[in-house]
Amino acid sequence: MSKESNRNITRRNVLAGIGASGIGVALGAHGVAAGEQEDGNDKYQVPVAMDWQESFYKSGKWKHVEAFPDRNHDAMQDDHIDYCDGGELNGALVDVEDPLSSGLRTDNKYTDPGDPLIDFHGVKPGYGGEATLSYHLCNEPGKLKFKARDVHVDKKLAHLARARVWYDEFDGAKPPSNGNNGPMYPTVMGPVNDGTDGTDEIEEIIVTGDDSRFPEPGARNYDCDDYEDRLGRFEDGDLQGDELFGGGFSEGDTASGECGTITVDARTSGTVTLSSDEPVLIVSVKGGNEGENVYVFNDSVILDGATFSTPTGQGISNIDVCCFENGNGGNGGNGGNGHDDRGDNVYQPYEPIIAQGSLKKVLYKLKKGVHISGDPYVADPFDREGIHYYAYPRKNTSSMETAPAEKYDPGWITDHNVDEHVHGKKAKELADLKEGIEIHIEGTGYAARSKDQPLPDLRITVEEVITDKKGKPVGFEWKSNLPICRVEIASGQHTKLNVFDRTREGTALAPLYDDYDDDHGRRRPMTAVRFGVCGERDDDDYCIENSNTGYIGFEWWVPKHSGLEKKTKFEANFDFTAERCLREPGCPDCEVPDPGEDDFDVTIESIDDSAFPTVEATARVDTAAGGKGDLEASDFQLCEETVGGLGDGYCGQEIEDVAFGGEQEETLADIMLVMDTSGSMGGSKIENAKDGAITLVGGDTDTDNDANVGGFDPTVNVGLVEFDSSASLISELGTDQNQVEDDIDGLSAGGGTDVGSGISEAQLEFDTSENNRDNAPDFMIVLGNGDTSGGEVPANDAKNSGTTIYGIAYGSGAAVSDFDDISGEVPNDPDYEDYTFDADGDDITDIFDEIGQQIFGTYTLKYETENFATDGNDRNVLVYVDDPDEGDADATETYTAPSS
Repeated sequence: MSKESNRNITRRNVLAGIGASGIGVALGAHGVAAGEQEDGNDKYQVPVAMDWQESFYKSGKWKHVEAFPDRNHDAMQDDHIDYCDGGELNGALVDVEDPLSSGLRTDNKYTDPGDPLIDFHGVKPGYGGEATLSYHLCNEPGKLKFKARDVHVDKKLAHLARARVWYDEFDGAKPPSNGNNGPMYPTVMGPVNDGTDGTDEIEEIIVTGDDSRFPEPGARNYDCDDYEDRLGRFEDGDLQGDELFGGGFSEGDTASGECGTITVDARTSGTVTLSSDEPVLIVSVKGGNEGENVYVFNDSVILDGATFSTPTGQGISNIDVCCFENGNGGNGGNGGNGHDDRGDNVYQPYEPIIAQGSLKKVLYKLKKGVHISGDPYVADPFDREGIHYYAYPRKNTSSMETAPAEKYDPGWITDHNVDEHVHGKKAKELADLKEGIEIHIEGTGYAARSKDQPLPDLRITVEEVITDKKGKPVGFEWKSNLPICRVEIASGQHTKLNVFDRTREGTALAPLYDDYDDDHGRRRPMTAVRFGVCGERDDDDYCIENSNTGYIGFEWWVPKHSGLEKKTKFEANFDFTAERCLREPGCPDCEVPDPGEDDFDVTIESIDDSAFPTVEATARVDTAAGGKGDLEASDFQLCEETVGGLGDGYCGQEIEDVAFGGEQEETLADIMLVMDTSGSMGGSKIENAKDGAITLVGGDTDTDNDANVGGFDPTVNVGLVEFDSSASLISELGTDQNQVEDDIDGLSAGGGTDVGSGISEAQLEFDTSENNRDNAPDFMIVLGNGDTSGGEVPANDAKNSGTTIYGIAYGSGAAVSDFDDISGEVPNDPDYEDYTFDADGDDITDIFDEIGQQIFGTYTLKYETENFATDGNDRNVLVYVDDPDEGDADATETYTAPSS
């Protein structure tokens, strides 16, 4: 695309306005901005953040032309994108009202601010374009729909141009090392050993009781997450798996999990012989005091009577089986190499097609709208599910009635056997395929080696045959009685894999001579076809999880010899809309135990429901482990009660994340407050600052109640220094906290500014006070309203003595940069901004509270409430903590759900 003088191609509407409100907040079906509530309609729109990368094809080359967000304006999308939370981009993408006019969109010679996305004038043969759009749901799950709008395309171009829409979700997985891109895995049989004469496919056999990577004493029960963390070849997200058998299993038993179905072929006290119907990578057999034998293979293998044992031959207590995430290593791809090609703007043959064919047919389907799956089927280069396991046709090459997948030989429907499979209208060869013909293929064998699941017959109805100029079939539209994940079409030695997301209708095409620079402008004629059937789609696949990101690619091209004689135009808008998933609010049982009398103090400091139904409860735990951040997610449980609403009492909630917010190393603390009382602090400034400091100490602004109720614990020693042109010690370290509140309340403004004197006075108190404890860390909180000159030397002296200084740049006369020589843990701390807060009168209390949380350590528990109804009712939140060393305790606090 170019805006040079000849302007043969212009950029007007390239790909998509994505609704009149732009891409960040798309318009819903009735013009309702994403996130707004329609009166009387529970299907209100869910906020969707979106971004894109667009390219153009001309003269045999691709060129990136624009992206969003693109702060560098280099036509390349930013590496780090903030979808929902705001911050780095001064606002999340979901909050950008008009991305097409936003300064975050590429601004170059191809794109001007305000240009929509697809509008090409001057299109001619050999041209093409591609855009990948990613979506990211914010705040809650939703059902997503992708639609085309405002389509304007010349009729002949619509007929001659080709297009496809697909899930750009292939992660770049590679075949096994001996793969040749084929479906075969190595098969492991007999005793599995390592060493010179051992099993070729084994990488190592780990005895956890003797291996430094597993130092925990005793025979601990490790799992797939442990192996992923401790074996250097894997990265986060590479492995999945299950504990499939406990001690009480017998020959002939089967168990299914994330790595398929495992069959027990034989068992003795300390050995077990297993077969698998899916590839596995690790088998762990536990028994005896030496822990477990962890059998780690070089690559994925199929077990066919493979024998494993415990370290000492003692009885088996459990068996774990692990495999690559999604069968191909997840984002780690080939054995955990760590690459991820999702959203790479390139169609891969393993990615599922949403629509393909002529531009006219693709746009027609998109005008009606297509639902987007949050978990689309994506093939991989050695996918057994579509070739061997559920192949149609296929032949059992063994004498086993319920044979494993590798015992089947996948076949083809060709000119030689098509008449055996055609019902209704006759067809002696593939060229005879016509509309209405039904291809009938008998199911062979069983699913997952289960005698209870024989494969059903497959019936494919030909809806339309696509032919070349000579009338030879080069593809067909079809409908199926079973969910299809792949249709492979051969043309001589060339094949094209058409992957689908478990659909019952679609369009399958033969291979092109060359996608873009083809000399003939046509596809190769079909010589064979075969099908792969997948399991049914889960009901909730179209309910996309909150914070899930997915990628949709749209591509169009005009074959060189298409017969398009004049330059034409192509304009279109696309739109993503998301509706709330229609599911009923729930109330699972609350299984939190009653601690009786609490063994320690737990306080729920705050509840944040701004992202409802996602809720964050921040709790302070007054134990040694709690203060250090040593508590784990498993030490917390949470329940929620809707007052006057759903359920009878408390409902169980699943905690999604537990984050520790503490900075200290012990539960004790010695704190000196250093307050600016110079003349610039007069009026409301000093009053708001005093309220914030009083709230930090006592929990609220009431100086008449007990400061230890809701405020600092008695184990915290507090002191107070004020400074103007000089400094004064107002409250000695360790003064009764109620008195400290009164002393803060008595501060008044007047005089000059000497922050250095305030820091020196506070550090002198730390150095000389009998109440400064060796086992308690020292913290200084310095609030300043302007001039901080003279603070560097005393601040460095304080930090050299072990004091951590938090700075508050308060009001319009102060900035965070003023504290670059003051805040931090070490002299001239390069991370001083982490210890400095920018505050004004409206948020000073929150700033003091945030500093308090950092000093004492809190845990933020994130969960998505099972009662997501926006009913406006009060919700009581119960947080239970089980400290392994000090017992258990709980606490409750209340928030109010949003009202619709």
